[in-house]
Amino acid sequence: MLPELTSKYLNLLAKNAEVEGVIQNVLGRNQAYTQQGIQRVYQLKQAQAREALGIRPEYGAPVMMPPSNRLGGALQIASQIVGIGSGLEGMGLIEF
Repeated sequence: MLPELTSKYLNLLAKNAEVEGVIQNVLGRNQAYTQQGIQRVYQLKQAQAREALGIRPEYGAPVMMPPSNRLGGALQIASQIVGIGSGLEGMGLIEF
């Protein structure tokens, strides 16, 4: 009876060591590789599903951007510079 229990116990220890080794490989050094592979497969499947859907329909009229008023902005800057200059001239700091 005792040798039979010893052999069963040794078999149990061997199975336990095998399971621990697999867990160590999965959760240890190979975990990053596994996660990267899973992420790549997921992204591939997602891209294939989006491609299968086709081009999305667009609703409504096309909208154009309002025209930019660059000349007005430049004139406003020039007006501010002239105002600062005339203020400095009025204080007698500069002469034109």
